[in-house]
Amino acid sequence: MGIMLISTIASYVRKTLNSEDVFLRLSGDEFLLSFYDNTTDNIHEHLNQILNDLESLKHDENLPYYLSFCYGLYKITPDCSLSLNEMITHADEKMYKWKKHNHLKKALDDLKKNSPVQNQFDYNKDLLYDALVKSTDDYIFICNMKDNIFKYTPSMVEEFDFPSEILTNAAAVFGTKIHPDDRYEFLNSNQLIADGRTDSHIVEYRALNKNNEYVWLRCHGHVEYDQDGEPSLFAGFITNLGKKNYRDNLTGLFNQFELEKRINETAGPFALMILNINDFKSINQLFNRDFGDNVLRIIGQNLQTLLHKDATVFKLESDEFGIMFKNIDIHSIQHIYQQIEKYSQDAHSYEDKHFTIQFNAGCVLSPKDGNTYLELRKNCEIALQYSRLQAQPHLILFHSHLSEEKTYSLQLINALKQDILNDFENFSLVFQPKFKSHSHKLIGFEALCRWKNPYFQNIGPDTFIPILENSGDIIPLGKWIFNQSLLQLKEWILYNSSIMMSINVSHVQLMENNFVLFIEQTLHKYHIPAQQVIIELTETAIAQSAYLVIQRIKELRALGVQIAMDDFGKGYSSLSLLKDEPLDIIKIDRSFVKDIKKDTFNATFMKSMIELCHQIQLKVVVEGIETKGELEIIETFNPDYIQGYYTGKPMQTDDSIQLILKKNVDN
Repeated sequence: MGIMLISTIASYVRKTLNSEDVFLRLSGDEFLLSFYDNTTDNIHEHLNQILNDLESLKHDENLPYYLSFCYGLYKITPDCSLSLNEMITHADEKMYKWKKHNHLKKALDDLKKNSPVQNQFDYNKDLLYDALVKSTDDYIFICNMKDNIFKYTPSMVEEFDFPSEILTNAAAVFGTKIHPDDRYEFLNSNQLIADGRTDSHIVEYRALNKNNEYVWLRCHGHVEYDQDGEPSLFAGFITNLGKKNYRDNLTGLFNQFELEKRINETAGPFALMILNINDFKSINQLFNRDFGDNVLRIIGQNLQTLLHKDATVFKLESDEFGIMFKNIDIHSIQHIYQQIEKYSQDAHSYEDKHFTIQFNAGCVLSPKDGNTYLELRKNCEIALQYSRLQAQPHLILFHSHLSEEKTYSLQLINALKQDILNDFENFSLVFQPKFKSHSHKLIGFEALCRWKNPYFQNIGPDTFIPILENSGDIIPLGKWIFNQSLLQLKEWILYNSSIMMSINVSHVQLMENNFVLFIEQTLHKYHIPAQQVIIELTETAIAQSAYLVIQRIKELRALGVQIAMDDFGKGYSSLSLLKDEPLDIIKIDRSFVKDIKKDTFNATFMKSMIELCHQIQLKVVVEGIETKGELEIIETFNPDYIQGYYTGKPMQTDDSIQLILKKNVDN
């Protein structure tokens, strides 16, 4: 019938055209008409006459379908520079407007002729479900009570990480995500429905979402019965109260929905800062998720107390906090971040368990960096991402070229990942020697990782190691480094049986469940004496002084491996770490070597620390020695070992062997 309709209309229109006019079919039911040397009024009159004639033809022939069409008219002059596609687009826009007007007119005409009241109504239940899902922020659920099969909306499946939209025994599946304090009420309410003791319920409970956060939900469901009076369908809505109440359930702070609302309602200039707790997942790993939740609650309350005069604090997803403040002076913003940074450096504990925190931060200014919530949030997240990539977390203010740099950053991350997947292509190790103080006897080397990708020049470990730690790719790379280092040590032992190898290990590696087992198996694989291996951990990593960190270090020392604290003195917790942690070696940070000739503090600090370490049976390495004058002063403090460019630069394998042979001859 559709083909007959198109053919009838096309034939009739063609009969009314002049020889100069063009009439052709574009596709489907769309045609193109080109009228030559005519006015728009004449053409409108001509087309309307055709429509009237077609309506008469329908009645005369008693046709079972309407003969009609919509059109859009666009005037083209001889000096027009538009392409054919552009001309058709303009005519199509005119047709769309005409169609809207015509449909409304037809609906009003039908209303005059026919009563709007109908006795029957039919619809597609699947399309109804899809329309409802797309029309509400609530989650919709449907249960076929005959076979106990539930269907949930895609948004709920994603939010709570369900295995599928359709589940059997969903109460049990969802029940595992319900807060322990709410589980009885949740299960009991569902059981009342299942037993037929009630045909509706309204119950509130907390459920664990995909971000391991408990959110308050309200479930309102109702049972429908079949013709035999048996329960057939149980359906309803589940409301995320966090979205409705604009409060975060865990911290009591305003949530991201309230932040969005306030940004959209704020007319004047303001600033938005987003804070992310650096490596927060380690706190959950070291203790447990409940402990981590309480840490977030404490941090949220402390931030609000700290900034109450200057800003409003919001709890965002996972371990992120948002701060909105009206004072957009750059110095004020930096002052606020300095307050936050100072707070992070305080000693923190909960239930007598100590933890450390550091904040990455990104900041945007409105209207300079955006006018809408989505634009400001996106740009703030870009700035935050750059803060995460820094060796030390700090505040990054958004500027336009960061968007371009983000592309570069993503390409850099991808190149690192691809090289790791390609059997660690472009990665290599160099080895910096360490010597005994005064005698300058070679005692070992430190393995240092290098990455030389042809498309990314001069990317040092201070840049690529934090990126790999953030992505988790430091795990496979760290294992490769350890394997390659022991292979090299095995070769060195042939020339010097007591030579040592120092290997840097990331805090992320230390948290791996099988890390100690990997170290033990690799030592056994290459027949390396454990006492000739030194694992170097940064002070920041060791400062995560929870039970698991201490336990890992003790397990490593039980194997016979020595533990060194790198960058000692750089952080705020150095002295307490000397007291509490099971360590063997301290490496005094190179920043204390610089200007030691004229910097009284650096000289006094180094001398005192070396004496203190020796009193508690710790060996001391001073690294970063670059001049003869620095070496002469440092050796008066009697450290155990020295390391730096003056005594020996990082070298390739062949050069390291030559150095071992030379030192053997010297000795």
